[in-house]
Amino acid sequence: MSETPSQLSRSWRVGIRCCTLTVMRPAGGLPFSSHVTWAPNAPKSLTTEEWAAYRRGRDLAVAGISKELGVLPLIVEV
Repeated sequence: MSETPSQLSRSWRVGIRCCTLTVMRPAGGLPFSSHVTWAPNAPKSLTTEEWAAYRRGRDLAVAGISKELGVLPLIVEV
């Protein structure tokens, strides 16, 4: 018997770092959010190329997770 994982995640490279987007599996149509962790550490700043790599990886990760969950994503950058 297979169990549905409680969270979904996708990882991608940004320069020397690895970013991981994690989403807790939503319960019954409730709103949910995601978070990104950086390894080995969060950068203090990103170059233009790193920002492009981050956004490209983030957008692919969000698209994959959204498709798996059957939802439409909304990305808000602050």
